[in-house]
Amino acid sequence: MYGMADPVKDTFVMIDGNTASAKKGAKVDEVVSFFSAKEAQAAGTEMATVAPMYKTYNASEVTALKGNEPMVLAFFSDSCPACVAHDAQLTDTIADFPAGTLVYNVDITANRDLAAQYGVTRQDSFVFIDDAGKVTTVASGAAGFKKISDFFAG
Repeated sequence: MYGMADPVKDTFVMIDGNTASAKKGAKVDEVVSFFSAKEAQAAGTEMATVAPMYKTYNASEVTALKGNEPMVLAFFSDSCPACVAHDAQLTDTIADFPAGTLVYNVDITANRDLAAQYGVTRQDSFVFIDDAGKVTTVASGAAGFKKISDFFAG
């Protein structure tokens, strides 16, 4: 989804579900979209609330954000009933999570090496990574799912 900016005022733009600030005085075709809130702040722009996002795992995107943005890697499998239920719940309720929530759906079957890197030994596991790039918690099942909101709330 792409939005538009007022060319005179400091307005906000929706880009792929994220809200980013346009620089004051920018023309619509000069609006800069930012990959992360920290990058935008470093560029001297103010950010509106960053909308919660639930995305399919992308290795290069996660590598670029790791150490800049807190995130959760949700290791799911299509053959796991709990995973399917948590995936549906995240899809349906992601907008209800705190601002800045960033959760990646990782296919554990296709990403066994990544799962091993984080000590994940079972599907329906959640790896919580802080904005310094450090793993703070690895949790599984309903208990792990419930931690997502708290992780981004405070």
